[in-house]
Amino acid sequence: MAAQTIDPVEQPRMYQQSLLQDGLSDLLENEKFVDCVLKIQEEEFPCHRLVLAASSPFFKAMFLSELEESKKREIVLKDVEPSVIKMILRYLYTSDINLTEQNVQDIFMVANMYQIPSIFSVCVSYLQEKLVLGNCLAIFRLGLLLDCPRLALNARDFICERYQVVVRDQDFHQLGASELAIIITSDALNIEREELVFESLMDWVKHDETNRVKDLPELLHCIRFRLIAPDYFKEKVERHQFLRFSQDIKKELDLVKDAYKWASPKTQEA
Repeated sequence: MAAQTIDPVEQPRMYQQSLLQDGLSDLLENEKFVDCVLKIQEEEFPCHRLVLAASSPFFKAMFLSELEESKKREIVLKDVEPSVIKMILRYLYTSDINLTEQNVQDIFMVANMYQIPSIFSVCVSYLQEKLVLGNCLAIFRLGLLLDCPRLALNARDFICERYQVVVRDQDFHQLGASELAIIITSDALNIEREELVFESLMDWVKHDETNRVKDLPELLHCIRFRLIAPDYFKEKVERHQFLRFSQDIKKELDLVKDAYKWASPKTQEA
């Protein structure tokens, strides 16, 4: 048993937790005091209501409610794979889970769906450790989807540090407008010139021009035009095919031009 390796005097809390978990795991393995069965498709997973309720606010609320499910021994779960529930139950009883790049997203989604914070946190830590150029955008979007600021911000900072490389990835063009805005407005954005941000925004629009041109007025607010050279602004920004025919955008660009005038040496000398 795991508790045998823990000093009950030096680590009494951990010792007691380990004893309890070992005992629960033994009860499950021998199907003792089982009072609940999770049914997914054609597979059944015996377990204990107490363990589910203690591990998940979702199940706790279900068992304490007056709903019909609260009285039933068998609980049918939909939109989840049996293999995922099997791994989740194993973790709840043993603290052991074998996360891989192939299964972590499914487990993460189910942990979020059924409000299992312990597994949710394990998945977040795993994904943070696995951040690489090939998956950083997907992990960023997953963090936003599951409303996990810790993961989303960690991935965002990873992207910002390597922005000039990330923009060449096809996944960059799959970002939604709000997702792109979160990245390019970050103070952590690591770029040589603000012009590169403008160019990456135009490339993003070009990838789906029909649906994305409408997002330009808002996204242009994310560009730090004060850091762009006036000559570049005149030649590349004002004359860009996506911008020059929009009256709304023209008004915004006129404000930028006015700012350039006020910042010019002649104005300052006057």
